Amino acid sequence: MSCMSSGSGESCIIIENARIGGEGPGSIVLGSGGTILPAAQGDVRTFNAGGRVVVPAFAEPHAHLDRAFSQSITGANQSGTLLEAIRRFHSSVGLMVVDALAPGATRALRMLAAEGVAHVRRIPSSAGRSASGPGRRSSSQRLLFPPWRFSRS
Repeated sequence: MSCMSSGSGESCIIIENARIGGEGPGSIVLGSGGTILPAAQGDVRTFNAGGRVVVPAFAEPHAHLDRAFSQSITGANQSGTLLEAIRRFHSSVGLMVVDALAPGATRALRMLAAEGVAHVRRIPSSAGRSASGPGRRSSSQRLLFPPWRFSRS
């Protein structure tokens, strides 16, 4: 896929020459939040899909940066089972502080950037549950790492 960009504030992505929903080649405009827009607006990045089929991801690729390269904290999973991994994680929670986790998270972020990941966002984890519901954080609760944004220059 080739890409072109203009350069203003709001942003959208236009995927041209794409097969969408079984139809012939056409275009789709995506807003910065991933919503489909009726027309382009603001900073426009254009991709040419070359007549390929465009579909949502079949799986949601994601990473757990607070666990990346944390074997030095949890110890190696000798059996390779999920049960041992859970036990090792729970027995190591008290050791999982920012200073201990930051090197692994930074290493993982650099690897993601090297493979072309352009944006990483943070989401609440179950560790920070509040009275407002499962997985929700109060405004006073903060995650270990801020959102990261990379540029491939």
